Amino acid sequence: VITSVMEESPDAAVCIVSNPCDIMTAVAAKIVGESVAPGKIFGSGCVLDSGRFRSLIAASLNVDNDAVQGYIIGEHGDSS
Repeated sequence: VITSVMEESPDAAVCIVSNPCDIMTAVAAKIVGESVAPGKIFGSGCVLDSGRFRSLIAASLNVDNDAVQGYIIGEHGDSS
């Protein structure tokens, strides 16, 4: 899919959201190689997981999501 996307829109920035996100992002970047500028292929895995983490904490404490700060950092789960 990534090669088709880059063929149709070579200047596109692509955000990978498929799990395992870090690995899939690295694979996508390797597939497109040097034809795409650094930083154009990126993943949102930790951002998405951080949002889920904050939501779970907020729900368990019965507070608004904006009252909770926390971050997931690095690869985790089955692929770590």
